[in-house]
Amino acid sequence: MRTSLRVAVAAAASATVLLAGCAGDDDPPPAPASVSPPAAASSTAAPAATVVSWADGVCTASEELRAAVGDVSAAVPVEVAGDTAAREQVRTELSARVAAMGEAARSLGTAVTSLPPDADPAVVAAKNELQAASTRAQEAVAGVRSAAAGLTGAADAAAVAAAVPGLRSAVATARTAVAAYTEALRTTLSSAGGTVQQAFGSAPACPAATTPSP
Repeated sequence: MRTSLRVAVAAAASATVLLAGCAGDDDPPPAPASVSPPAAASSTAAPAATVVSWADGVCTASEELRAAVGDVSAAVPVEVAGDTAAREQVRTELSARVAAMGEAARSLGTAVTSLPPDADPAVVAAKNELQAASTRAQEAVAGVRSAAAGLTGAADAAAVAAAVPGLRSAVATARTAVAAYTEALRTTLSSAGGTVQQAFGSAPACPAATTPSP
């Protein structure tokens, strides 16, 4: 009798263990630990310091050329003085301003083309657009220098008077070309975006250079 009871107890214990094992097999697996997605990287890298420096140089040269053309325009005589000393003063002042304008035009050409080697393709494309516009402005400046030479080399009042209309026309053309260049600069910055916009936006000289002339 005792033997039969021990056998029954052992069998019941074995069944309990088997049921527990089966129940464990049916439990759902633990949920995986949540992993936060990596932070999204910025789509546009900050421009190199050399590119910002290039942009600042372009804007500085742009503003200097615009001011220089305005100075020449202000020096063109409205009336031709009959006094020799007065005409000489006009010639001297005009020659100095035309020379400064020519230097400013050369500086702009150098500034635009002096692109650093670490510039990305977007900056290179912007440089090409600005170079085309600045070349037209430089050509207009060359026209002013040629017209001014006719006035500064005039021997008398009649020759000065004859040279003034051509000089005024050349200066007006130059002012239009420089204004078109300034607009090209503004358009390039607004349409390019990315590193181009960041570079010019970080350059101290650019807000003044991209403001239209009054």
